[in-house]
Amino acid sequence: MKNKEKKSPKDFDLLTETNEAKKEHSETQDHYHDEKHYDAKGNVDYITREDFRIRNHFKYTRRNLILKISLTALFLALSVAAAAIDMALEIIAIPIGQLRLSTRFIDVVVIFLALPVVGPLFGMLIAFVEPWIHLMIDPNHLPLQILVDAITNTIIVLTTWFVFYIAFKNSPIHKDPNKKIDLYKRTIPLIIMFFVSTIIATLLFVFALFIQDKNMVIHADHDHDHIQWENLNWTIIGVVLGMNFLRFAIAYTTFFFIEVRMRPINHRYR
Repeated sequence: MKNKEKKSPKDFDLLTETNEAKKEHSETQDHYHDEKHYDAKGNVDYITREDFRIRNHFKYTRRNLILKISLTALFLALSVAAAAIDMALEIIAIPIGQLRLSTRFIDVVVIFLALPVVGPLFGMLIAFVEPWIHLMIDPNHLPLQILVDAITNTIIVLTTWFVFYIAFKNSPIHKDPNKKIDLYKRTIPLIIMFFVSTIIATLLFVFALFIQDKNMVIHADHDHDHIQWENLNWTIIGVVLGMNFLRFAIAYTTFFFIEVRMRPINHRYR
């Protein structure tokens, strides 16, 4: 009969550490993987609920920070190209008072492409700076309109990030292994934000219109030909709403298809 192999104190220590690791993992309840998931280098790569806390989206390693700064500069450079393309589209811009309701949407697409890669902080920076870059290239805009556009973009980027990544717990580095759950978690928040962003952008544009020309809103009982100012205001709101509806439909559709392809990059440089 073979003698049973005796375990050394070192083996007991190793076994204890393994059990503690399993216990710690079970307590955190891996959000995506029931079993250990390994990255390309063979390191254990857990996704825990801690990864979906707000503060963790604002933590940067040196390598990660360098990447995000570099990509922020790249997306700001793309904003210049986007502004040039949008200038061509603005030949059919709709004048409303001294403001112009433009048909540009490339800038919004660039902003939404940046968010999955650079994160909320640098994403909001790009969102705020981009309209001013557009103003430098195309000065045929009032500073008031550019300021409102910058504030609108920043609010929408922040809200989109919170709903998509925090409320619906989408990981910036992994897909959910369950395809149905993954599709649900990526589709529903974008549908919600599509309508929310359209309303936010419309309300802020109307607010800018109100500041630019108070008489346009106050004199609602003043007749102009056969159109009451009250009816004209609702017409304006409808046009602005429809234009923003189209812009954000394009932007969020682009985000839906591109965001998931950005996750391997985020994983590599996290």
